[in-house]
Amino acid sequence: MTICKILSWNVNGLNRKTGNSQFLSVFSQNADIVCLQETKYPQSEVHAEYKSPAGYRKDFSPIVNTLEGGLALYSKKDFEKPVYGINAPLHDSRSRIQTVDFGNFLLVNTFFPEGDNRAVRQGYKLIFFDKVIEYLSGLQKQGRPVILCGDLSVAHSDLDVFPADRKSIANGLSPEEREKLDRIQGLGFTDAFRHCNPEARTYTFWPSKNSLKEQDLGWRFDYFFVSNELVNGDLKSGVLPRNDFSDHAPVWVEIGVPDSPGP
Repeated sequence: MTICKILSWNVNGLNRKTGNSQFLSVFSQNADIVCLQETKYPQSEVHAEYKSPAGYRKDFSPIVNTLEGGLALYSKKDFEKPVYGINAPLHDSRSRIQTVDFGNFLLVNTFFPEGDNRAVRQGYKLIFFDKVIEYLSGLQKQGRPVILCGDLSVAHSDLDVFPADRKSIANGLSPEEREKLDRIQGLGFTDAFRHCNPEARTYTFWPSKNSLKEQDLGWRFDYFFVSNELVNGDLKSGVLPRNDFSDHAPVWVEIGVPDSPGP
């Protein structure tokens, strides 16, 4: 096994604000792979210093509509050209899924719809979950470990949300949404952070209103779900300190991956 450190961060737009040093600081974590969600800009419009951090290869998703969606991958490891989408045109147009073949494992970088209490938006989110679950099931059958990371826009349990906001009808907290994460686990995945920190009340997302970020009153929306076969004594997972660059904090995992591809 080889230890691999992966970092995931919903940056909520790469070019819309200042704070370059806060963004670039994630590369000082010495991660082997850095996954970004909600970049919102095509590579051609991204700050030059964001395009080529020292030692990393990169790949940015195509973006049909600017200021929506968008994914990016930075890696010190060699990888095949990423596959974008899950063969679902309605969802693929938002650049929400990036699958990267590292040979000995598959990495799925994803940004889920936020949804809301309106039936149409929430229905779209739940359908997207179903499509992703079907897609992950197919990947698992290939016989190689799979790592899913990104902003899933659901607080899986009451430990993952500030206690005063436990409203089952609220976006990201409904039984229907939480059941989708149960289904992902049922495919043979483990929530890496919760496995390593079973009782921690740690958040990764804070809305900008009412100084919730300053009070640390938030939600855990950002995850690593890893194939069960990767869960061993080498597994570590945590959340980096939040900063002002994004309303999400970076999350990370250190994980032992096979030295050679499986079947």
